[in-house]
Amino acid sequence: MSAAKAAAPMEADFAAMEAAVDDAREAPGTPLPVDGDHRSWAWLDRGSNVQFQTSRSAAGSWARVHRAADRLLLGLAPLRPADVDGLRALVVIPPMPDPTQLVVDVVDDPTAPRRAPAHELTRSAVLAGRRAARLARLGDPSADAAWQECAHHWRVLGDAQRANLALRHGQRDDRGSPRGRAASVGSLLADELG
Repeated sequence: MSAAKAAAPMEADFAAMEAAVDDAREAPGTPLPVDGDHRSWAWLDRGSNVQFQTSRSAAGSWARVHRAADRLLLGLAPLRPADVDGLRALVVIPPMPDPTQLVVDVVDDPTAPRRAPAHELTRSAVLAGRRAARLARLGDPSADAAWQECAHHWRVLGDAQRANLALRHGQRDDRGSPRGRAASVGSLLADELG
């Protein structure tokens, strides 16, 4: 009788352990921003592998993972058809404690050099400006903070003119020209759709 009582907690622990393993398999991992020639999704799984998924239009492309600090190529793999729609790739890399230290991309030519760090900063500035303009058109009070973020990115790049333009919330100072005065633009359909 006591052996049966002792086995019950062990079976419960075993069932709980199996459920945890199943949950770990279903969770995709830490999402990573993907740059490159094709719209793609990537995540760092629990086994220190970077998994990629993209549409079939990226056939013949390659998934690459670089170390952010020095742009060292850590791994690459061709995108292959998956069981479901789209293409997948698995890039095995050395263990990385901080996923922000990875830069991933999907490119047509695996020998193409990695884009310069200035490209990443410029892309961040442009995306921040788009977000700020959208929020401003929607009348969102957080637009000011978004414009500040955009200005910060341009200052880091050393572009004082664009930083000042962002600080003026995208309004140019064209007082002398009637064409320069921007008409107030309401929200766009794309803004409403998100």
